[in-house]
Amino acid sequence: MGAREAVARALFEAMAKRGQMRQALDDKTAFQHVLKGKVPATDLEISGAGHPLGSLYETGRLTQRLDAAGMPYHDDRMGRVVIGQTPEALQALKNAQTPVEHGFAYGYTPDDIARFYAERRGGNYDLAYPDFTKDWEK
Repeated sequence: MGAREAVARALFEAMAKRGQMRQALDDKTAFQHVLKGKVPATDLEISGAGHPLGSLYETGRLTQRLDAAGMPYHDDRMGRVVIGQTPEALQALKNAQTPVEHGFAYGYTPDDIARFYAERRGGNYDLAYPDFTKDWEK
């Protein structure tokens, strides 16, 4: 992923104020959303007794559903399944290393990503801005 154009401090603050924070999806809902095309990609960690997708995963029916839907995915055979709407979306999530890259891979807007950085620093834009720009400009 190439470098993005620099974002000025005032623009970052405006972006963060427009952005939305969303509740993280549980694995079952994330699986349904990617199958329905509501998100470009998702990363499932199916482990532990009682996981809502555990029996689907263990019996192979989860990957069978993905195959039937023509969805690209990567299964590490240890419970981690990364699914994308397209091969590019799958690769973007597999390769994501920063919150900016994860945000784009999950379908968040630049404003939502800026909001995440601001919230992570308790709404302090002066503290959040350097973190954001370091990851944004990678």
